[in-house]
Amino acid sequence: MNKATLLLGLLIIGLCLSGLADNPKRRGPSELMPRNSNPDDAGLYNAFIDVPHGYAYFLGNYLWKLCITNGFPYAVCAPTNTGGSSYAQLDSAGGYCYISRPTTLYRYSLGVGTNPVTSAGSLTVSGVNSIGEVSLDDSDPNPTNHNLYVFCRINGTADRVEKIRLGTFTEIFYTSLNVGETNGGSGLVDHRQGYIYYQYVSGRPNDPQHPGHVGGRFRRGVSRGRC
Repeated sequence: MNKATLLLGLLIIGLCLSGLADNPKRRGPSELMPRNSNPDDAGLYNAFIDVPHGYAYFLGNYLWKLCITNGFPYAVCAPTNTGGSSYAQLDSAGGYCYISRPTTLYRYSLGVGTNPVTSAGSLTVSGVNSIGEVSLDDSDPNPTNHNLYVFCRINGTADRVEKIRLGTFTEIFYTSLNVGETNGGSGLVDHRQGYIYYQYVSGRPNDPQHPGHVGGRFRRGVSRGRC
């Protein structure tokens, strides 16, 4: 396909309310134009939604901010060059989104109303080779008490989950995983019970019966060695 004709867009599917006897319907695409270069948009790989404020965000090499409250979604400002990542979280109450790449967690201000997304600092996680999945605990009504949990990879030793206090944007604790528990995938926070659930690949030495995915559950806490 000719690069000049490529379109970056979203496929909009309308979901019926549970009380209505109807099927989901295709509502059409929303195109994100113009196409960027240097770097190229390179597709869309992540998305998060800010329902209280009426915006959705789509991430490729650029982060697009779209209004979702007035007909088809549309971009309200120029996209921000953030660099691509498969790992991101949005803290609506705090007014920031967080994107992880190599060993660094990048923070971006969402901007008030139609104002663009802007860089708001970064944090390099110490003592790790790479970071991946980020999970948000926003259960406290005070945004300064919100926390991120970051899955970290360390060559030659056990991976770990790092706890980052968003009010100060600093590392506070971490817990190490068992040997062979690597390549953490999606993480889900259970606010009511106080746990985080991860999926990861088990590569236990000399154990060909357990090559696949197993579950990890970590208690949220404040002591070293816990999430």
